[in-house]
Amino acid sequence: TFFAPLGLRGTMYCDVKPIIPHRADGYEFEGRLVNADYLSMNQPFSAGPLCSTTGGLVKWTRALASGKVVSPSSYARMTTPEPLTSRRPMTYAYGLVADTLGRHRVVLHGGGINGFISDLRHYPHDSLVIAVLANTAAPPANEVGAAIARTVLGVPAPAPVMPKDMATTAADRAPFVGNYLLTMTDGRRQRLRIYEQGDPLFVEGFGERPIRMRWQGGTLFLGPGRMMFDVTGNR
Repeated sequence: TFFAPLGLRGTMYCDVKPIIPHRADGYEFEGRLVNADYLSMNQPFSAGPLCSTTGGLVKWTRALASGKVVSPSSYARMTTPEPLTSRRPMTYAYGLVADTLGRHRVVLHGGGINGFISDLRHYPHDSLVIAVLANTAAPPANEVGAAIARTVLGVPAPAPVMPKDMATTAADRAPFVGNYLLTMTDGRRQRLRIYEQGDPLFVEGFGERPIRMRWQGGTLFLGPGRMMFDVTGNR
């Protein structure tokens, strides 16, 4: 009733019991490749139990943007962020991220589940759709998607920012200690706790191990893999 009329033959509810031909296994990297932890699809439910292919995701994106899934007015709301009362700019709208790469408008969203990570981006004015699927968690699928777009559209990569890793005093650290609700660029939210342990600050909530935060001045901190934190609001 939903996928077949759109021609999405390789897109389905990804129940773990049925044999699905050509279904990829999910892996994690712990110094070596290991099988990802088992996860019943009853747990993510509507938030993430779908299987698809790169071709299927491209076809889905074109169908969604052309009015074959929701009305044009609904799609406009899905891709138009509303300003917050604080006037802080946002890129997340009703289910999709609306942003720019250089001067090119992009509508995008990422996803992740045990052993898998994905990135889907649409450049409507350039007739370009990029779908990145990886079955090893957690490679930077969003960085791969952005790099492909930059190559196709001729947008130069930004100059790398060298970390400052500034020392902190107790007075520097005190304003940042507390509990937070982090809003990621793809709209997901994560509860975090920032605490001090000597000179550095640590954040926990991304996994089992706390992450050391390297102060870059002001409200900016750098984590592993050049993950940048702007610790303002939402405490």
